[in-house]
Amino acid sequence: MISELPAVMAEASRVRADLGYPIMVTPFSQFVGSQALMNVLALKSGQERYSRIPDEVLRFVLGHFGTPEGPINADILQRVADMPRTAELEVHVEEKSLTELHAEYAEKFGRPLDEEELMLRMVLPQDQVDTMFAAGPAPQWTGKKSASAGAAGTASNVSEFITAVNELPKWRSIAVNFAGESVSLRRASEGK
Repeated sequence: MISELPAVMAEASRVRADLGYPIMVTPFSQFVGSQALMNVLALKSGQERYSRIPDEVLRFVLGHFGTPEGPINADILQRVADMPRTAELEVHVEEKSLTELHAEYAEKFGRPLDEEELMLRMVLPQDQVDTMFAAGPAPQWTGKKSASAGAAGTASNVSEFITAVNELPKWRSIAVNFAGESVSLRRASEGK
């Protein structure tokens, strides 16, 4: 399969042009790459380009991800329109309003959720969100002045920084990169 890599790379340029030059960041880069691979494999087996189109590319062409940067190739538009799967993906699903989502999740959890928790519960498994909330807030630099820190809890050198960090509860490792300098600290035991 490695021998096909140059062909897939060349095909990716063609697919990107066919799809109206989508920006090459996630998820669009995966759409282009997947379609390019499918096109190369199709040609290798005697089929036409775009004889197989994954659902994500169909959704992209149908506009489910917004308007492409440029026009989509007319042949691709027609091929997508002719595919039986397109009719299934064209069915409009009414999205819930924020008010409806709040009501649904309030009923599910027996209490109203703030925006942050609502979003987390919508996109993550429940056990992960429960674990996150059970852990409590992350330690914060409180800004209080300590003997080791300067005004307003600032540290003006590495020694003051290390001392101030050691006053934070329950940390295991801390890494800070600033202005080309790096400091990494790791506790051998679970700390305070």
